[in-house]
Amino acid sequence: MIKRPLLIACGFLIATVLGTLSYGRFRSNLILLAIQAPQPYTIEQTERITCRDPKNPSRISDRRSLARSTSGDTLSQHDLIGSAGHKQSEIHLSTGIAAKIFHNLRLKSTYGKGIGSEKDAYELSFLNPKQDCLYQYDGQPRPGKKLGEEIVHGFRTIKIVEDGHDTWTTWRAPGLGCVLLQQEVIFRDSKGGFVSNSILTTDSVLLGEPSANLFVIPFDYREVPMGSLSREQRIWKLTVAGVPYDSAREQASKDTGQEAFASKLDSSYLQNRQRNHLE
Repeated sequence: MIKRPLLIACGFLIATVLGTLSYGRFRSNLILLAIQAPQPYTIEQTERITCRDPKNPSRISDRRSLARSTSGDTLSQHDLIGSAGHKQSEIHLSTGIAAKIFHNLRLKSTYGKGIGSEKDAYELSFLNPKQDCLYQYDGQPRPGKKLGEEIVHGFRTIKIVEDGHDTWTTWRAPGLGCVLLQQEVIFRDSKGGFVSNSILTTDSVLLGEPSANLFVIPFDYREVPMGSLSREQRIWKLTVAGVPYDSAREQASKDTGQEAFASKLDSSYLQNRQRNHLE
């Protein structure tokens, strides 16, 4: 005879699972638990570009910062160096809130899960360490094939190459959730000749809980739709190059491809904000 406490416990468990399934979250929760497994870290990286043109010497083009907390908060920050150098960040919080940030103009675009989709696309896009970082958690394969394994900055990495018109070689660390620790890209012209290459290297990996300040979305930055953020970035780059602001705005508006993309982003952003009750 089954004891009453056991029946109650089983009933509670079944109700909990069914309740979760009824909201379509059970699978996503399992994915999120798996994604949260990697240990927390703070990573600093440098990207250097070498060009075929001798008048354009090798130079550092980007300083990157990556961070991940135990709870699953993530930061990706780029400090781009050059004539139109700028600083931009993307923060994803375990609460489901995320933001793209353009620091030079103190602008941000904040949104919830499922931007442009009903699914938690950001969670599902993570690469699966148990499948050598070649597949996403939703089972979708990523481009490229495994060339082998190498130690990079003290961590075991999977070396993956994607060879098309340009060649992308990446080194991802399964023990850190498939984070990118090294990358080399060879760019070619229409005839297949070498144009330039980009080499990303890791300067430091600090294991342990990152500073909580890294995951703070600036409260005093102006909120703009995502497409508008992209548009303002393009205008800003033109003004830095010496184009007057009004002319830069007019020039940006004439780029029909970019404008169509920006409008689509704005629409997805507004729908997402309403769906996640962020308005």
